Amino acid sequence: MISFLNKKYAQLGDPTFFRLAPVLCFLSDILVFYYVINKQLPKMLGAKTVKFAITMQNASVARNMTQTDFEDISLLMQNQIAFALSLFLVFHVIIYSLAAFKKKWPLKYISNYTFFGVILTVIEVLMIFFQKGTISPYTFVSLLGYGFVYFGYKYFRKLER
Repeated sequence: MISFLNKKYAQLGDPTFFRLAPVLCFLSDILVFYYVINKQLPKMLGAKTVKFAITMQNASVARNMTQTDFEDISLLMQNQIAFALSLFLVFHVIIYSLAAFKKKWPLKYISNYTFFGVILTVIEVLMIFFQKGTISPYTFVSLLGYGFVYFGYKYFRKLER
């Protein structure tokens, strides 16, 4: 697989790859953002979860709350996380813009970011596999995007030496 990627990198060439890599990373970020906001957060921070957490903290408070209260708190928490992730995307737009001009620090940041993106996605896939769940296409596509960029940066760093 690495030889296949190396051929693709050689075909793309240095300038094209360094313009394409930030775009691929941004698209992968958008996929992850969409997946987390629309698929994972409603599962992880649903009204049932909020009700359970509040009940564990103070059962008397939970008894005085309606289902609508739990749903409102759930949505508030989901929106706060969505806002924080949106700030993360804005930060990445700045990083990716600087990387397109081959600035050293953003290139190193993206290289490390994509490395950990690949590692964490592989761990996620393994966890899903052992739990006999289904792998989201968002996970698979973001793995391909981050992997392509990580191995590309590695390939072009070797050529520079």
